[in-house]
Order: sequence, then structure tokens, then C-alpha cells
Amino acid sequence: MKKLTLKSMLVMLALIPLILAVVIIAFATSRIFVSNLKESTKEQLIIAARALKEYYEYDILNDNDLVDGFIRYDTNYIDSMHSTGVDLTLFKENIRFMTTIKDNNGKRIEGTPASDAVWRAVSSGKDYYSDSVKINGIDYHVYYMPIQYATKIYGMAFSGKPATQIQAAERSIFIAIASISAGLILFFAVVTMIIAKKVADPLKEVAERIETLLNVNL
Repeated sequence: MKKLTLKSMLVMLALIPLILAVVIIAFATSRIFVSNLKESTKEQLIIAARALKEYYEYDILNDNDLVDGFIRYDTNYIDSMHSTGVDLTLFKENIRFMTTIKDNNGKRIEGTPASDAVWRAVSSGKDYYSDSVKINGIDYHVYYMPIQYATKIYGMAFSGKPATQIQAAERSIFIAIASISAGLILFFAVVTMIIAKKVADPLKEVAERIETLLNVNL
């Protein structure tokens, strides 16, 4: 079995801890970035749901332009807000009254109910958040807020983002961090080999001279 040269040993001793350190840091950094991404997504959904709730809640609580105790159908607001990349839905009780979510035929999925778990939470006056709710066959990050006056729940304000959008952002983070990590490892590998050569070559030369002197004296 061929022995490792001094230069190879120096490169390995320097690179192995370096690669382990870069991998650990890259893993920890990616986890932090993904966690921050999910938190910022949640905050965005809260802001969107609150804006939707406040926009329609005023009309409901003040009996402005209502039909059967609920607002008139007008999707201009939710359609304009949808340009931010967030889907919005206004519920009459637990039924979708107005929504930006459409089926495969391009038809709004109005008249469909929220899940029992969502309605149980919101009908008790609580907000509801989840990063895994299936709507129209698509996984969503969602936030629901009750629209209420005193103890009466009129409906819900919903905001959501398809999970594919979040996953795409996560992949971009992983690719960016992996690329930076690979670049750092390559850079330090080149630097390490240069330094190892400068250290190993003189040592090798000294060893050869000592061996020559020993052979002469024998």
C-alpha cells in the first residue's frame, strides 16, 4: 500500500476539519434562514388577513350596504390585494363568500366550506394558523381570523400562500448556501495545497540532505 506523502498528510489534516466546519455552519445557517422564511411568511399572512378583516368588518359592524346581514359581493379589493402573491378569502360563517382561489377551470371556489378544524377554532373567537392545509387539492400556509361583533361570529378573513412558493424559496436558500460552501471549500483547498507544498518541499529537501550525509558517513 502506497504511503501518504507529507504534502498529502498536511492537506488532509487541514481540509478535513475545514470541510466538517463548513458543512456544520452551512446546515445551521440554512435551518436559520428557513425558519426566518416561515416566520416572515406567517407575519405576511397575519397582516393580509387583518387588512381583509378590517376592510369588511367596518361595513358589517356598521350595517353599511349589507345583503341579508352580510356585505355585497364585490371582489375588487381581494383581487387588488392578490397582486402581493397572497390568496384572500372572505367567509360568510364557514362558507367561502369571495375568494381569489380558483379551480382548474379558472372558476372561483366560492360556496365551498372551510375544514371542520378551522371552523371549530375560529367560531370560538380564535385565530387559526397552519403551514399544511389542503385547499382545492393544493397545500397552503394559511391564516384565518374571525369577523365578529361581541360574541357573534359573522365569518372569517383568510390569507394563504401555496406551499410550493415557500418550498421554492427554501430550495433557493439551500442552493445559495451550498454554492457558497462549495466555493469556500474549493478556495481553501487550493490555498491549503499551496501552503502544504511550501512547507513540505523544504522539509523533504532537508530530509534528503540528511539521508545523503548519513550514507556518506557510513
